[in-house]
Amino acid sequence: YLSAACLALPGAARSAELFLKPESFRPYVEAFNNNDNEQKKNFVDDASAWGWMEKNIPFFECSDKELEELYYFRWWTFRKHIRDTPDGFVVTEFLPDVPWAGKKHNTISDSAPHHFYEGRWLRDRRYLKDYAYFWFRKGGEPRRYSFAAADAILAWCKVTGDRQTGIDLLPDLIKNYQAWESDHQDANGLFWQIDDRDGMEKSIGGSGYRPTINSYMYGDAVANSEIAK
Repeated sequence: YLSAACLALPGAARSAELFLKPESFRPYVEAFNNNDNEQKKNFVDDASAWGWMEKNIPFFECSDKELEELYYFRWWTFRKHIRDTPDGFVVTEFLPDVPWAGKKHNTISDSAPHHFYEGRWLRDRRYLKDYAYFWFRKGGEPRRYSFAAADAILAWCKVTGDRQTGIDLLPDLIKNYQAWESDHQDANGLFWQIDDRDGMEKSIGGSGYRPTINSYMYGDAVANSEIAK
């Protein structure tokens, strides 16, 4: 909540005048709402967007106003995808239901790590805590697409300070890793994936020992080890 200018000043020179004023960023949200054709409403609709953002997001000020606008647009867009479901909160990749999503709540696992990495900065921890449990205990399909689940959940735990969620989910994360080893790892130690299931659509790289799935699995192995410690 401090501007870059404030952080550069000696401690004695810092004053309340240098704290960011959230209200000064409200016009971005009002403009986004005015330009939006809100066809799908989830947990936070356009009318509630500013109130939700004011309470939840870290504020950011930048001399590059296009970058600043983009920052607030990303949060404005993120909240559109938070769904309150009978299985707790989840985050979707697409607003309309799509046939290639999982069986429950229009969830898609390849977008989930991005949701955790960006959403870990939200003040209300319920959204992604529920989301973490959904993938392993509420009917999620974490291996429908490539998903570095342990790495993403650990990143959330580090920012929120909620170590217990990672510890509690560790048996699930280990089983998930072992399942990938069972059906997507060859004798040479490399993991393979279909390009479409890697979240890359049909690509020139093709299916096989893709760098993405192998980097995800390495990241999950490291994360599981760190959580175990």
